[in-house]
Amino acid sequence: MQLNLSEAHKILGDFGEIHHSHLPPGVYDQVNEYKSRFASKFKSTHITNLASMQGNTYYASLKLDGEHAHLWWDDQYEIPMLVRHRGYAYFGLPILEKAAAILRKKGIKKALIPGELYVRKPDYERTRVFDVISLTKAPKSQTDLEMLSFAPFDILELDGQYFDDFGEVWQAILALFQGTEIEPPPMLITKDKTEILTYFERWVNEYNAEGLMVRSDLTFRYKLKAKFTIDAAILGYTEDQGKVTSLLTGLMHNDGQYQVCAHVYKRIPDDLAVSLYKQLSKRHVPSEYYEMSSFYVPFHMVKPETVIEFSTTDMVPERSNGMPVKKAVLDYEKKEGYTLTKTSPFANLAHCEFVRIREDKAPN
Repeated sequence: MQLNLSEAHKILGDFGEIHHSHLPPGVYDQVNEYKSRFASKFKSTHITNLASMQGNTYYASLKLDGEHAHLWWDDQYEIPMLVRHRGYAYFGLPILEKAAAILRKKGIKKALIPGELYVRKPDYERTRVFDVISLTKAPKSQTDLEMLSFAPFDILELDGQYFDDFGEVWQAILALFQGTEIEPPPMLITKDKTEILTYFERWVNEYNAEGLMVRSDLTFRYKLKAKFTIDAAILGYTEDQGKVTSLLTGLMHNDGQYQVCAHVYKRIPDDLAVSLYKQLSKRHVPSEYYEMSSFYVPFHMVKPETVIEFSTTDMVPERSNGMPVKKAVLDYEKKEGYTLTKTSPFANLAHCEFVRIREDKAPN
């Protein structure tokens, strides 16, 4: 039995993508449900919060910066695919043929295996999701396609077998793929949280990896990432009893318009919250655009004159349903204030914390 690829979009040679509706019933439903039920439930946090993680045994794996996808194999259909929650499946990649050969050799007739499509680099040198996008959307040669690899990190189905315990999942992954070109990400299994810190120092701080994905035997899930900082203009604020409680920030495009960026309300010192209120309350401007704070209070929009530095641990460009995050782009004129020009794909930023006022920078 073969899948009908007549409606597929061919990209280069045998490589292409096809809409999920052409796959057997139920395959995409499992992929989509996994994204909303499991993958989106990882709590993003910083390594300094290690002590608050709950569990007895921890499984800490290297987070590869690529595209989340599910290896789908059914020997009835003969064509291995990578099914993505965005609604399409890749076929014809060299790494897929290698995966099919491994599964055939192991006698596996049916499998659905979550993992990461990424660009393989020496010694796990950091790969980027835009590397994957470049090679899948506009590959120039077969050599480009051969750079793409797949790292399995979970199992949804394996010949009708389902797993509840992640320890069993990991043993099954190793039995299938350890020592092959379908290599799972490096994994630390430990009961000692200080070993996770050492692992983080090695991979994230020393080798510049994106972070660690940590599961515990108590079903808690964590995404450990390094902090990075952003300089952004203050576009608005909320207040309570003469103190700023939250800041609306924005980044300037080349055309001078402001991309709404993030809400910052953590770690604003009390004395600064008072002085900021005194400054910002004198800078109110009209706005046809309104945004609510995380506490459901509308922001007062102000002249974009002050720049702050804040830290974040994560930037997520899509929602749990796979749809892109979109945020407002505002035009600012001194007399008319803010007008909404469009919404643009952006990202939700996690754990934003105030660092300092950047008096040395202008909003540009």
